[in-house]
Amino acid sequence: MMKSVLLALSLVVGASIAGCRNEGNAQTPAVQTAQAACARVVSLCQGGDADRRECERTMSEVRPGVDAENAARTARCVNEARTCGEASGCLAGGAARAGANMLRDFTNGFTR
Repeated sequence: MMKSVLLALSLVVGASIAGCRNEGNAQTPAVQTAQAACARVVSLCQGGDADRRECERTMSEVRPGVDAENAARTARCVNEARTCGEASGCLAGGAARAGANMLRDFTNGFTR
């Protein structure tokens, strides 16, 4: 049960705070934010190292494209969350905003 919850959360995290490819050992602010968010979610949801690594791997595979404001808002929400459910809500909100922005951009391109 916990593994499936964390897998779902890692996908949402990846969608909401993407744009963070770890090239070599470079620790960009986006990579650090993603790692901190994964660590916080895993901690709140009582996951393990494997869950944290899966979360980070998922985020590194998601292509860049989420705006910085959404990423910062989502990360701040996750860091302030007090429960697994609350952190999940933060991530879902970030993913929904990212999806809405992508749909808006798609529509703008489609109607040109």
